[in-house]
Amino acid sequence: MSDGSELWRECVQWMIRCGVIDANHRVAEADALIGDFASILRDGVLLCMLCNRLCEDCIDVKNLQQRPQMAQFLCCKNICEFLKACQHTFGMRPDDIFDAWDLYRLDDFGKVLRTLSKLSTCPKAGLTGIEGFPAKSLINEYYNDDAIYRNLREGAEDKEPILENVYDMGNAEEELTSGRIYDTIVCQRPNNQFESRIIEDDKWLSFKPETKREHCIKELYDTENNYVEKALEMIISKFYTPLLDVLSNEDHKIIFMNILELLAIHHPFRDHLRQAVMYAAGLETPRCSETPLSIGDVFKTWKEKFVAYGKYCSHLPDSRFRICELEKTDPVVRQKIIECGQVANRNQFHLQDLLSIPMQRVLKYHVLLSEMIKLTSSDSPDRTSLEEAKEAMQDINSYVNEMKRDYEMKQLVAAIEKSITGLEMPVGIHLIDYGRLVRDGEIKIANHGSKDGNRMKNRYIFVFDKVMIVCKSLRGNQYSYKGAYLLRDYRVEVESDGNSRLGTLTKKLTANGGYSFSLVRNHADNVDNVLSLCCKTLLQRDAWVQNFETAHENDNPKAGELSGHTLQYNSYDRATVCSHCRKLLAGLFFQGYHCIVCYRNYHRSCIALSKCGKHIQSAHRQSFPAQSGYRRRHSSTLTLQPYECLRAVRSFRSTDTKFLSFEKNDIIEVIKQNADGTIVGRLVSVPESSIGIVKTEFIRRCRMSTSALTSSGSCQPVEETSLTSTSTPTSPLRETDINGSVALPRHTRSITSLASTPGDVSPTRFTSGDEYVNTDITGQSWYQGALNRIEAEKRLSRTPDGTFLVRHSCSNGQSKFVVSISFNGDVKHTKVERVENSDGEKYYLDEGIMFRSIVELINYYSEHNLRESFETLNTTLRQPYMCSTFKVLHSFEATDPNYLQLNVGEQVVVISRIGEDRGWWKGRIGNRIGYFPMTYVTPVENESLCN
Repeated sequence: MSDGSELWRECVQWMIRCGVIDANHRVAEADALIGDFASILRDGVLLCMLCNRLCEDCIDVKNLQQRPQMAQFLCCKNICEFLKACQHTFGMRPDDIFDAWDLYRLDDFGKVLRTLSKLSTCPKAGLTGIEGFPAKSLINEYYNDDAIYRNLREGAEDKEPILENVYDMGNAEEELTSGRIYDTIVCQRPNNQFESRIIEDDKWLSFKPETKREHCIKELYDTENNYVEKALEMIISKFYTPLLDVLSNEDHKIIFMNILELLAIHHPFRDHLRQAVMYAAGLETPRCSETPLSIGDVFKTWKEKFVAYGKYCSHLPDSRFRICELEKTDPVVRQKIIECGQVANRNQFHLQDLLSIPMQRVLKYHVLLSEMIKLTSSDSPDRTSLEEAKEAMQDINSYVNEMKRDYEMKQLVAAIEKSITGLEMPVGIHLIDYGRLVRDGEIKIANHGSKDGNRMKNRYIFVFDKVMIVCKSLRGNQYSYKGAYLLRDYRVEVESDGNSRLGTLTKKLTANGGYSFSLVRNHADNVDNVLSLCCKTLLQRDAWVQNFETAHENDNPKAGELSGHTLQYNSYDRATVCSHCRKLLAGLFFQGYHCIVCYRNYHRSCIALSKCGKHIQSAHRQSFPAQSGYRRRHSSTLTLQPYECLRAVRSFRSTDTKFLSFEKNDIIEVIKQNADGTIVGRLVSVPESSIGIVKTEFIRRCRMSTSALTSSGSCQPVEETSLTSTSTPTSPLRETDINGSVALPRHTRSITSLASTPGDVSPTRFTSGDEYVNTDITGQSWYQGALNRIEAEKRLSRTPDGTFLVRHSCSNGQSKFVVSISFNGDVKHTKVERVENSDGEKYYLDEGIMFRSIVELINYYSEHNLRESFETLNTTLRQPYMCSTFKVLHSFEATDPNYLQLNVGEQVVVISRIGEDRGWWKGRIGNRIGYFPMTYVTPVENESLCN
């Protein structure tokens, strides 16, 4: 091997000796090429793993992007982490270290090999006992042979780094460990001798399955029972509770996430599943009046609750990292975790591995159901229900996986925002509000509207769904902000499109070679509104054009216009289903599209399958229980008089001068009303302001309410009413802007001429339009049953503003539901009105906002101020009045004097709810006082005990 071209092969062998490349990998084969090796190094992951093999944990795994997804920013970030370790951990001189671009762009792969050779022979690496490379007698033969590396540079233009599995060895080992733990704890056969917290009857314990289907049914329930008792309850009792006194509030939340919520879901789910399993196994028969409960029905019913796994699984990597970090840096925490592990399983399994069991469980339900479907005859009445249940669980899997991906995307975009100097974001806005990152990378740009617009400049751009951020690349994966462009204001044009004017323009700029395309501002034909972008190769140009078109399609799908929808790319704060396919809109942000005309929500692939209709039949809207609950009564027949004054209920800003821009609570004077129901108006506060069109969904006027708000004092009959047929859901984060205007970032010193548009505002956010709602009022914590006015006031007296309860009242011979609210030292009462129309039963406090159930009404006013309906009641329904006496459902062993021992059937009085956000209440049983898990108790059924 005297030929310099073989240096890379010696490097491969060294990395095999270090254990970061498998000996059977293709780059180790005789016919492998240097380009193959360069490609697997370009994302920087292997190099970071190499450092951690030579010196354990010298690179923080949290800073290592193991799946860079071909984002150039992430690849360079990994490379920079490696270079920092070379200098600070291994003591290498700056002259011996390559630049990030030397590797990513393959500008100087010879220098990359030189750095790796120096690293292999440095003193710290020598402590591992692994022989470096190359042989000393040959060391000067290899470097700076330009002929060897020239082809690499030329080929790199059209190639992306290869996303390899070579660095998945650690992840594969981790998954193998998690799978082994799951099988040991969840899949073990039940032992009739073990003490179960849930009392099983002899029917199930003595059940001996005879058919494959019965074996499958038994496995489903037994593994569920193991999951609840030996996984969730074990983690909470052996780790969650003991670590409360050792971990900080923040660390405890990071590590255990929402595991208490999962336990609260799976206790009743298991009980529900048991009933269906007993029927399916023929161990019990339903009563004559009961509809037989099938296993599939149970999963379909509980699907809405399983969305909680999205949060758990997406935060699991942070939990694992924090545990590892604390074990290394905090000896007290480390010792306590070891003690907890000894008690739980003699330290057979680590806490971070045990916490992966819930993710393993939720992702296996569809597998268990698939097996059951195979063993169920096609003419069985259970077959259809099982198939629907499998589809529901697959939908949950997709929801969980998309939330995980979006959580990673959110971290990526936050890192990008942090790396750009001179970037000043609008108040309350972050780069993630512009959508997902579509592509990033280097490109040449000429802005023909600037003073030097005829000159191409090297720039680094980040293309998001909504905007393009233009930067100048600096050293160390840092960038200097130069400008931002709202992509929906531009269309993509390529010279081959036949645009002779642009062709002449770009030919001048690409005289020295290259392939260009242009971003042309919509409705502007002059050259000053053109951005020219130039790539080195045709493949690069075509890829960039495709990326821009993808961003356009994400933000404004063409199918929307074709199907008559007026769409907004929308983020939903709660689990929401598609109005067409009834499956979840998956992800953490910008999960789907909301039509502001028909108020439906869609996957992008479903938009073309459903035509827009302004008036949606109620029967269709109610076809799935996950629909949200409010709509406004149609009132387009209301006549507004000139000079009448109306109040704006939301802000509206538009660059279209024919529309009036205004802020929330502005008073608007009516000039005239148009035939389509809109008005022409002007701002009262600025009489000389321009006149413009106002849509009626943005304004209200005051009128006398038919639903009186009463208190022990005076009556307050005044409320505000909407003028429109429907209300667009709004976000608690910011006011909705109907035209979806987006505020662009600014430079801290100057603003790029084309980078912003007057009147632009923040990205639109909506709350769920089709969200899961349990409409059973009796199961709600705020429902107090039959209760008179005096007793309600007694319970709510001296409670914080916004404390409320819902009660049933039979006063004056009328049966009605009443909402009682504590506010400003008084207790207010308002009757829940009920009306029947062609759409079915509706409930309301304000005639302008109708709901299909009282639960949906309460959910709405928990997020929206009651001042919308009652001007003097400036509060939301903040927290329900809670009964103080509870019955113990599950025993709890007090391992510390601060905890309260619970035994099934006992009654406990809650004396403090401090710690509720972490799942704990403080209670009293007799003379014993202490903390206990709030999910282990239920309110007493006898309401008089709450007094």
